[in-house]
Amino acid sequence: MRPGAGDSRPQDWPAGPARTAAQGGGPVPVRDLASAIRNQPPAEHDYDWDALHMPGAVQSYGVLVVADPQSRRIEAVSENLASLFGIAPEQVLDRPFASLFAHEHERREAEAAIRPETILFPNPMRVTLGGTPCHAVYHTHAGKLLIEIEPIGAEAGDYDAMSSSATQALFEPTSVEELCRRAVDVVRQTTGFDRVLLYRFDPRFNGQVIAESKREGVDSFLGLFFPSGDIPARQREMYLTNFTRYLPELGAASHRMVGAGGRAPQIDMSYANLRSIMPCHIGYLQAMGVQASMSFSINVDGKLWGLFACHHHAPRPVSYDRRVVCEQSAMMFIFKLVRMSSSAARLRGGLSVGASLARRIAAARADFAAGPEAESAAAMVQRALAVVQEEVCWLVPPEEGARQASGSVTPSAAQRILLDLVEADSAAVVRGGQIHRIGDAPGEMTIYAIASLFGRELPDIRLEQPRA
Repeated sequence: MRPGAGDSRPQDWPAGPARTAAQGGGPVPVRDLASAIRNQPPAEHDYDWDALHMPGAVQSYGVLVVADPQSRRIEAVSENLASLFGIAPEQVLDRPFASLFAHEHERREAEAAIRPETILFPNPMRVTLGGTPCHAVYHTHAGKLLIEIEPIGAEAGDYDAMSSSATQALFEPTSVEELCRRAVDVVRQTTGFDRVLLYRFDPRFNGQVIAESKREGVDSFLGLFFPSGDIPARQREMYLTNFTRYLPELGAASHRMVGAGGRAPQIDMSYANLRSIMPCHIGYLQAMGVQASMSFSINVDGKLWGLFACHHHAPRPVSYDRRVVCEQSAMMFIFKLVRMSSSAARLRGGLSVGASLARRIAAARADFAAGPEAESAAAMVQRALAVVQEEVCWLVPPEEGARQASGSVTPSAAQRILLDLVEADSAAVVRGGQIHRIGDAPGEMTIYAIASLFGRELPDIRLEQPRA
């Protein structure tokens, strides 16, 4: 992504690219890495977007095998099967996919994993291909079985230890800011990349680097902005489909898929991590001096909230286990982010509603003391609930039946919110000898006794104490 070099606009900065030196208005200071990036990204129509999910080629760190899920015979394979494992593609085409694996128990396990009722595959499966221990990762898409096979390298770590450490680190933060800082540290510790950035998108998909973890001596992008054009709409759609992207070596060649008769089959690789990288993105990374990269999208409620981006200035292999730990960390980050954001929203809403209730009750205080004209207990409660129904429908979870056609919440939902505001399980209003109960309140005699014993000692409802 191209940072808006040197830009330090406020939080509500306008949409559109950051100003660059080429646009006039005097020189614009830029960071060393960002300065090499071209001033304007190519228009979307300059790209062959069909190649984004059907590139016809894979990266060099693994082999992609495509089979028919019914016959289980191999229909296509990447040509680097020969260079990685010493097996010519024509030797395996139209053969059962399990015949690739060296050991009988591996073939049995592979066959057992591919059943019509299979929903989740036991990924990764350890297999041996051409004498090399490998991870095999399965998925089905567009009527095909896709198997991604990559050698288990020396960089593989202790998955259980890494996962436990990452989970503990992300469990501890108590604020969104701390969570963001901790998350980039976890990803960098797990992968060893020179720099890990956390981007946050605005509604127009302009973005800002809001957290960063980096090796000493590496330039910082923290706080920089970048325009929406750096990630065109079609590419953002792919981030919603396959939220992990991994490029271990920028200069490595890609390898085409081959089918029967040497033809190049059209294969939808939307969910394949081995999918080759578009030339425009390779040029983009080269301009930044990056030789290896990895990214994880942050999708909240079906929308792209942000992105973890990892950069390294030399080739950087990252084992499958380490990538899985990063994926799990990203998912835990999303879970914590949603929980924290929801709690903050409910707190802000609670204070707002509490203040509104206090204002209305304060304004009606004279009416409540007006003798025969006084409002009944039930009417007083209904007045309070009306405020909740009108003003806090957005606080109610989207449950079945929680909202009315008008958009306001139902009376029962309003009662739950009103009790939440004062952190109570039940409530009762005693007015003029009448009682109105909310929730699982005790019986009338108990309520009368409480009101008689403590009524004069209870604090008054005041505007400056909206929690009341």
